[in-house]
Amino acid sequence: MEQPRSPAELLAWVMKKCAELGAGPDAKAFARSGASLPKKFYDEIYPLAIYAEREFRGQDGVLIQPNLDNSNFDARITFGDGPHSIGLFVEVTYAKDGYDESLRMEVLSSRGHVNLVARCSVSGRRGAPDRRIQIENEAVSHTALVDEYLALVEQTLRKKARRRYGRSHSGG
Repeated sequence: MEQPRSPAELLAWVMKKCAELGAGPDAKAFARSGASLPKKFYDEIYPLAIYAEREFRGQDGVLIQPNLDNSNFDARITFGDGPHSIGLFVEVTYAKDGYDESLRMEVLSSRGHVNLVARCSVSGRRGAPDRRIQIENEAVSHTALVDEYLALVEQTLRKKARRRYGRSHSGG
């Protein structure tokens, strides 16, 4: 996962891994498990690959190297070769409601499908036999969805803005 690749190579590798992670029930279960590697893959490397391919398409000498440790950057983008190369550290931020997402993943894992936008309600504790997650299959106002998501983006950016980064950092 940490191998340096050109933007096109990174996107091709990511798409191949997405196909593999969706190839069968065991692979899907691992992809949805919340384990460290698939989480890092879907929350950071996948969006990084899309960003890099769109931002640097056709440019020679650009390498993207995802970072899997807990440093304050998710990838290093290098421009050029040799002593005159320039490196940029990138922090990928994903604005989401983690609790809501975990409820939807629980329903997806048990039922094989879930409404991505309808309201969630839950009763019972996780792992308890009486736990019930209710997600209606209903339409939701697009305007309300956009407003909720923009509030999440604002909240996430405010939290990230409090962190200290170096001069060679860029957020996406």
